[in-house]
Amino acid sequence: MRVALLSAAIVVVGLMAAGVSAAVPARYAKLCKPITGPRWTVHGGASGNRYQVAVFNYSCATATRYVKKLYVRRSAGAKAVLPGAPRGYVCKATAPKGRKAYQGVCRRKRGASLLAAFAWAPRRS
Repeated sequence: MRVALLSAAIVVVGLMAAGVSAAVPARYAKLCKPITGPRWTVHGGASGNRYQVAVFNYSCATATRYVKKLYVRRSAGAKAVLPGAPRGYVCKATAPKGRKAYQGVCRRKRGASLLAAFAWAPRRS
């Protein structure tokens, strides 16, 4: 349970890094059902194949569909744009350069306002 909460916190931090306020009502931001995907390994040796997805003003079904396309791509580094984003969105992998995009965030903005976002991260279960 503690590990699942940590994974959820990582995804929420990803959304906050995308500009989503921690005070956003629950109906706008939520955790989706965990998904299974390619094996990931993080610094320190932890590994698995489960991912947690979180959304802000976006559907879990659509976010999951895009995450399944994005997590197989290679990260070009935290500041590089990850190709394959939904139209109007900018996605970035937060995984180290050269590694599969096992975690990242996609966001849609208008000026400084965040309109929608989704993020994914390893789920250690």
